[in-house]
Amino acid sequence: MSPASPPALDSRESWRVLAGSGALFIFGVPALFGSTFGLFMVPFEQSQGWGRADIAFSLTLTTMVSWISALAGGWLADHARLRPLLLTGIVLGAANLAAFSLMGASVWHFYALVVALAFTTLGASPLIVTKLVQGWFDKRLGSAMGILFACGAVGGVLHPLVVTAVIQGAGWRQAFVAMAAMHLVFALLALALAVRERLPGVAAQPPRAAGEKAPMIAFLGRRTWWTLALWNLFFALGSSFIMVHFAALLHDRGVAPAQIGVAASLVGASHFFGNLLAGWLVDRVNPQRMAWLLMTAPFGSALLMLYGQGYAAMLVAALVLGLASGSDGSLSAFLVRHYFGARLFGQAAGTQMMIIAIGGGLAPWLSGLMRDRTGDYQLSLTCAAVAFGAAIVAGWMLPQRGHEAGPAPDVEAPKA
Repeated sequence: MSPASPPALDSRESWRVLAGSGALFIFGVPALFGSTFGLFMVPFEQSQGWGRADIAFSLTLTTMVSWISALAGGWLADHARLRPLLLTGIVLGAANLAAFSLMGASVWHFYALVVALAFTTLGASPLIVTKLVQGWFDKRLGSAMGILFACGAVGGVLHPLVVTAVIQGAGWRQAFVAMAAMHLVFALLALALAVRERLPGVAAQPPRAAGEKAPMIAFLGRRTWWTLALWNLFFALGSSFIMVHFAALLHDRGVAPAQIGVAASLVGASHFFGNLLAGWLVDRVNPQRMAWLLMTAPFGSALLMLYGQGYAAMLVAALVLGLASGSDGSLSAFLVRHYFGARLFGQAAGTQMMIIAIGGGLAPWLSGLMRDRTGDYQLSLTCAAVAFGAAIVAGWMLPQRGHEAGPAPDVEAPKA
């Protein structure tokens, strides 16, 4: 291999980069904030006087601007150097997390900080990290995606335990400071020691012909994009109706705080194994078949939560849902690459993430609103079951075959 040649795909260096990128997933803001958001609901309700629908509405506000951050992230992933983006996102994200500790009594202060996360963490978002990793793998891409997203689930195991302990021992403000410190220290170490781009320069994007649509617009003319978008939307709706409010749901059903922290950690563990299993299977099983079969598990878990009684039933249902929702991230990334190729992976994934953000932003607010109006989460669980059923249908409608190209920079662009 000449000095100018990039390392081989699926090589030892590929796995080293994957390890560093996994650390970015473990200690990234999405893992830290996403896995612990529900743990702050009761403290906020008690100390700030905010309703749960008010708290969850912050995610809905994020949805209103997420199309900007998702599209910007997708474009940057395909056009910019990735390591400088990662460095910027890590530093700004840590500062944003620390700022939560200084919040006043106005819920709008909280809203502003949550919305800001969509932009301060953009450079170190899962989209950017996934774009970097998928450039290192070909035949083992599914396994790599599964391991990468499983690392995010490791954070889902660790962070609820740590944050619960800090909240109980020192308060919710100190918990945000601890989260900011973990993100800054461990993410910077991973970036310095292991994370590298396979191609040192940014691959030149060929100029568009006269009248040719930009890639993001061209995707909208493809039936496959819309079908995959529906699959992602319905799953995001179903899981977010439940998971964001899971800790509060257990609190309403009389579960002790320590048990709630353990349950949240176990759900994170199921995310871990779900990603590993999905990554291993997607290299061996038709991904379209996995897309609809995967949805049957959360459909059943929503029904169990709806009709089951007791802590054990809730925990089993949450573990099943966690197993499926964990595998969704890696499978969704694989499906984007499978159907749209590698050169435009960032923009294709960014447009799909925009759809996921809509579901993930609307459902927590609607769930909190229904709980505040009815006094329980039964209606929310019913909506979750319906959404998972719709996701099964959308997965069934995906085409059997996708883009055959590997991660070379000259993958064919989508036709307008």
